[in-house]
Amino acid sequence: VGLDVRAARVEQGAPGTTSVWVDPLVRGQASQGFGTEIQVDRAGVVSGSGWLGAPVPGRRYPVISAREALRQLESMPMPMLACAQSEPATTAMPLCGGVREVTGATLGRTLQWDNDRPVLVPSWFFSAPGTSVPVAVVAIDPAYLAAPHSQVDPGSSGSGSSEPGAPGTGKPGVPQPTGVPPAQPNSRFDSVAPTSGGTALTVGFTGGVESCYHYRVVAKESSDRVALVLVEDRSTGVCDDMAQIYRRTVLLDHPLGARQVVDGGTGQVLYPVPAVR
Repeated sequence: VGLDVRAARVEQGAPGTTSVWVDPLVRGQASQGFGTEIQVDRAGVVSGSGWLGAPVPGRRYPVISAREALRQLESMPMPMLACAQSEPATTAMPLCGGVREVTGATLGRTLQWDNDRPVLVPSWFFSAPGTSVPVAVVAIDPAYLAAPHSQVDPGSSGSGSSEPGAPGTGKPGVPQPTGVPPAQPNSRFDSVAPTSGGTALTVGFTGGVESCYHYRVVAKESSDRVALVLVEDRSTGVCDDMAQIYRRTVLLDHPLGARQVVDGGTGQVLYPVPAVR
């Protein structure tokens, strides 16, 4: 698919498979979340997901310094629920709290979402001993970033939120569209959209860090619906207890048509999104 594999990461995937990850350079800078994963076994390619094509430059925004981004990182919550602590704990890579050493910062780009539009956002990548995946902090000046907006009552005259710092506009304070209501809270899937004329689905969900977790989305089709099942494989070893947003493309055996897409685990309707009353 035209990707430079010299910097690829090769990891053990599901039993009997190997995962190859490539995070491409974007205008000479490292990226995160914009990569491609190919799973292979002895017979060949098992599955693949990722992004094709070159990104288009957008508006320019002022960025904060690495020192300011590090201050933001220090103030961020660090969930450590049920974290296993080894004995003795290492100072370079504490497993449950404590001081974590940062050895460098590089400006790159992370994949974020502006409503339903993917955008590559300038971000500082902080490297630390004991991990191959840097911790990323968005580098855009906070004055240009809006908080997640709430849905507007369809009966009201408002067309969106006017949180300061509307993303994608280049100026703070520009009203934003309300967007599509998210999937139900008890579903791990947060977005579903048909692509390729309804022969595929682009699915978004939240999971663990890609250095430890590997995901496949399986579509179980019937005459009136498509049920999505998230298959999670966890590698052995110590993992950062952080959440990460994923996007996967799921091919369908038959065009979606008028069928509903549901969460196979909870039964929640994911597409079309139920109307907000």
